[in-house]
Amino acid sequence: NFGMGLLGHLLALKTGINYEQLVKQKLLNPIGMSHTFVTIDSTNKASIIDGFDENGNPATIWEDKVLTGAGSFLSNGNDMIQFIKANLNNKETIVSKSLVATQIQQLNGETGLGWILPSSADKLIGNKNIVWHNGMAGAYASFIAIDKENNFGLIVLSNKAIDVTKLGMRLTTNVRTQSWKE
Repeated sequence: NFGMGLLGHLLALKTGINYEQLVKQKLLNPIGMSHTFVTIDSTNKASIIDGFDENGNPATIWEDKVLTGAGSFLSNGNDMIQFIKANLNNKETIVSKSLVATQIQQLNGETGLGWILPSSADKLIGNKNIVWHNGMAGAYASFIAIDKENNFGLIVLSNKAIDVTKLGMRLTTNVRTQSWKE
């Protein structure tokens, strides 16, 4: 997280553009993610669902103005579906090609650029083609998985600070093993 936060900060310094605006310009706007943001203001505050800590108590939103690249964006289901579609389609746009390139294994490690590659446990349950990431900030938790081989992605968004990774992995297995009609 620190590395991604630092990278975002350095990109903002190098370009002279606020990181949120830079991401909107280069990624969010081109793929139609109009409800994803960092800065909470009168235009989006009402669309944010209340968050809760792990005990069910109301919790505040974490706002980070320095290491924004570490996961300070807020989003909704519709925008995340646009993100999944862009990650599945590497032939359409420069943005999609760039997103797909981040899924490539880095330095013989266990990650892509911001993605976790399938572990032995993932492969054991059949999720050998996925890339995934999870996160938790303040009162919110999330999970995203993309399976290019089987052409699907899924998200889990929670307004409670509990790890949703196991749920996301089970759902990924369920989706992959179903026979869906087009």
